[in-house]
Amino acid sequence: MSDSCAHCGDPLPDGATACPACGNDPRRRARIVGVAALLVGIPVFFVMPPVAVILWVVGPFALVGSWFLSAATHDF
Repeated sequence: MSDSCAHCGDPLPDGATACPACGNDPRRRARIVGVAALLVGIPVFFVMPPVAVILWVVGPFALVGSWFLSAATHDF
């Protein structure tokens, strides 16, 4: 079983969380999206409360989900 980067296709060393060739780190992107959803939800709450609630639900899911992402595609 070999792991390759989902972004550039280069092989990944064992235990790598980011690609050494292109720097692809999907966990970092997921954390940024989660934090942005939470922060954007605060001012949006005063204009469109239902949208803010959706952002406040999506934000924590993105933050927690970031721990389960991998930079690799798995070839079985």
